[in-house]
Amino acid sequence: VYSSITQTPITDLHEQGMILVAVLASVPFLIRVRQCWVQFEGQHDAVLRIPIFLNIVKYMSAFPPIWLAAAATLGFYHQNLPTYIMLTTSVNSLYSFLWDIVMDWGLMSFSREGKCSTRQRFLYPTITYLLVSSTNLVLRFAWAANKFEAFAGLDASTLVLALELVEVFRRSVWNMYRIEWEIITVESKDKLLDRKVANSGGKDG
Repeated sequence: VYSSITQTPITDLHEQGMILVAVLASVPFLIRVRQCWVQFEGQHDAVLRIPIFLNIVKYMSAFPPIWLAAAATLGFYHQNLPTYIMLTTSVNSLYSFLWDIVMDWGLMSFSREGKCSTRQRFLYPTITYLLVSSTNLVLRFAWAANKFEAFAGLDASTLVLALELVEVFRRSVWNMYRIEWEIITVESKDKLLDRKVANSGGKDG
């Protein structure tokens, strides 16, 4: 699009194009960091601030792989650059996976005392949580597909399309289990509120 607007051959816009791609890839994470920061400043409970801060760190962890990859594409050389790109991308993927399990799906939780527990209520068959969690972990690392011999023969455009389709699938499944956890959370809060109202009414009587 930029090439068409400027009437410049796309081969002459490699550097600008790579910078533009990195900027556009960073924008969604910048928006989420800003949203989380507003939430962080508005929360005065020190304990409740912790998950918000960890969410900010999660989104911030997306920037190093984006800009290190851009630097590599722009021709900046360092013998360890590929290692740094893989390491930072792995950290982001693993962090995001753990966030899915703990915060977005509520499969694990931590009390104020630091005790870890699993939730007791499930709307889907129990086995699906193991399957979905395993699949989500694998697909979080789908970016490394070109490192495997089975995918090495695919041309870049085909591989990118396949990864995008896989990501659509992963996000669709993620949404199902995220909504399920939201339903359970809201119902639990409603039951707790009803119990408090009932107890309050009993005392008044």
